[in-house]
Amino acid sequence: MTVASRLKHSIIGLVLLTTGAFGQMPSVKTFDKDSLQADALLMLKSFEEVQVNSYLHISKSELLRKKDSIFNTIPTRVDQRRAFVTLSEIAALIKDAHTYVDNYAPIVISYQKSRVFPLGIQYEATDKSLVITNKFNGGGSVKPGAILISINGYNAQQLFQQATDLQGGLAAYKTNEAKNNFPYHLYLFGIHAPFEIAYQQQDGAIQKETLEGITYPDYLAANQLAPVPNFSFKLLPKRIGYINFNAMSGMKKFKVFLDSIFTILRK
Repeated sequence: MTVASRLKHSIIGLVLLTTGAFGQMPSVKTFDKDSLQADALLMLKSFEEVQVNSYLHISKSELLRKKDSIFNTIPTRVDQRRAFVTLSEIAALIKDAHTYVDNYAPIVISYQKSRVFPLGIQYEATDKSLVITNKFNGGGSVKPGAILISINGYNAQQLFQQATDLQGGLAAYKTNEAKNNFPYHLYLFGIHAPFEIAYQQQDGAIQKETLEGITYPDYLAANQLAPVPNFSFKLLPKRIGYINFNAMSGMKKFKVFLDSIFTILRK
């Protein structure tokens, strides 16, 4: 199924659902609120068509009401990051971890060229605090165990809650996704380096500090993370082909990828 013919500004990811709208977006930097509203409705209609029951965890009327509430918070025109966040918040209302708005490549590329937030965090559910677990190069003098209070003047707990609102699924999964992708979420929310943080030391003293951040490659190295390909292929025993999908971004590359797979299987 494709919704490319009608979806003008958004890329919807539903595990194996994608659109051709990627080819239209590189020249688009801002989005009209009314057009984004239309895309949101089309997205919800698409969910209805491909899912057994889109309203298992939320009624349609409540979903539409919350959708309207989200749109009431945005201006008449938004940039691509705000558009992505808005649609992600609406998709997350379905409360299905496999129903989401696919990462938009230009945003990801821009993020990877930016200075990344240089602190690792752990969410403490008992008091909803964010405990600093480790710091990377550029992490300043803050020590692990300190409680993060604010970043660039924004309440850290509220930022973390906003991050969980971008992801569907169970609460534990949403929390884990928000924690593991916290630097990326900060970027989506328009919080960039330098990072002015306030934190509470273990002795109770409140400190403030400015962090310059680190490069994305340094962030990956510090976390011992390797970039995950959008899709990969390997041959299993008895010549069974296995395709691993992590994201359906980049249709041109995906088509070349599929062609190469069938070439391998024909040999």
